[in-house]
Amino acid sequence: MVLKRFKKPLIVIALFTSGFLIYCLWFSLKTHFYYAAVEQKKKHDSLAKSQGLLAVYNPDIKIDQSSLRLEDFPDADPHPYYIIENSISRQSHLPDLDVDTFQTISSKKNIAFYGDTFINNSQFKLAKINCNISFNTCKLAYSDVNDSTTEYSGFEIQQISFTKELAFVNNDIYNDLSISSCQFNAPVSFLQNRFYGGNLFFNGSYFTSGVNLSDIVFKPQPHDKPSPLLLFVEFNQDTIKGKLDISHLNFGKTEIKTVTFYQTAIDSIDVSSDNLVDTLYLQRENIQLIAQKQWWVRNHFFSFIFSPFFDTLSFPKTKINLTDLDIKKAAIDYSLFQLYFKDSVNVNKKSAVYVGLLDKYAKNGETENYKLVDIDYHNFQGGFFSFFSKYWWNYGYSKWLIFIWCLFFIGVFSLINYLLLPKIYYTYPLLHINNYHHWVIRHQTFSKKNKKNLRYFTCLIYTCILFFGIKLELSNLKFYKLSIAIFILFQFTIGLICTGFIIHLIVQ
Repeated sequence: MVLKRFKKPLIVIALFTSGFLIYCLWFSLKTHFYYAAVEQKKKHDSLAKSQGLLAVYNPDIKIDQSSLRLEDFPDADPHPYYIIENSISRQSHLPDLDVDTFQTISSKKNIAFYGDTFINNSQFKLAKINCNISFNTCKLAYSDVNDSTTEYSGFEIQQISFTKELAFVNNDIYNDLSISSCQFNAPVSFLQNRFYGGNLFFNGSYFTSGVNLSDIVFKPQPHDKPSPLLLFVEFNQDTIKGKLDISHLNFGKTEIKTVTFYQTAIDSIDVSSDNLVDTLYLQRENIQLIAQKQWWVRNHFFSFIFSPFFDTLSFPKTKINLTDLDIKKAAIDYSLFQLYFKDSVNVNKKSAVYVGLLDKYAKNGETENYKLVDIDYHNFQGGFFSFFSKYWWNYGYSKWLIFIWCLFFIGVFSLINYLLLPKIYYTYPLLHINNYHHWVIRHQTFSKKNKKNLRYFTCLIYTCILFFGIKLELSNLKFYKLSIAIFILFQFTIGLICTGFIIHLIVQ
């Protein structure tokens, strides 16, 4: 008898113990393989660092173990900058490097090119630079009109890893400036530069701290050359973490002015300008989202629990500032973006951006983009009604939520009514429900378990009649206990609201 009595609990305990042991075994195996993979990655990273690799973003660069390493620049200059001043060069001031040579330039001083002239086809390539680099008041990609052999290919920075800031300040740029296959671990900034007929190209580079293109001015070419019909800034297969600021580009009187993106991943972009471009094309085929690790990946416990069921990467939307931009010029796939504003922007300007997008999407028939902007606009407006509408039916865009809420309210009210059953039935009696309830109680053939289930079923029917009832018989409502009467009125009111929304959906 004793064994029979404890048979079920013993089986449950045995199953629980077995499951726990299997779980522990699985956890230990997974932890073992996880740490093995971590150790393997550390060894790989250490080897890559010892070889001076350009991280993992430019795998095509060849590394020569015996390559020359320039450890220091001359210390004659007492200032914190090593200044190369007022020189003219057809190539870069850094040593001319072979394709198979990878140099590391380390200096306690920063390097500043001041007032220098770089003839066309000047190049910086294949190096790792561990100090700040700046070009100040220089002539870049300068066209030597007295030299007929000059090849006009522009100024190139190629396959360089910058660990500190790169800055272009107050320069005159006469042909194309190209930055390709580079890695920047610090900010990149262009301040008060002037382009005379050239364009700005970024190709296959990786930025960890954003790009600032403030106050770039595109001007007519000197030497009596005709002004180009097309000027543009191009990003091709770049990854930009941090903010890309193109809000102060000035294309002057150029007929066609554009900023183009090709398969470029961006964290945040500021295009808040009233005269930026003719067309800003930001669609899924040319803008990508930057993958980020989920918060639980770094925690071994949560990673073990969540990793079999959830993706370890998330793709947050790119933040975009459209203040003062002529929205008609922007072709934006809003599913990729989330609006942000500077603190100095007032509420009216913020609202104008949302309204402008809504008008544009409505006119073009872009229903999905219109929906996303409308939801964000309601979230921006805030207030009680926006809060209610958001969770009630997602501002009208998820109408099926009404039925979920109906089921939720009926379930909760049924449970509460079951706990207060005698008082509920007495306060607002429904004749047929009360008679059936008393018949179930008096019936001798029902077991206690069956009586309990039938009582809850009866209570559920009572709640549904009260909830979806179009009319409440106030003559039947007894106020012997005010709280119970108010609760019944509350159920009826919530039910009336839900019924109204359902009828509205059916009529629509």
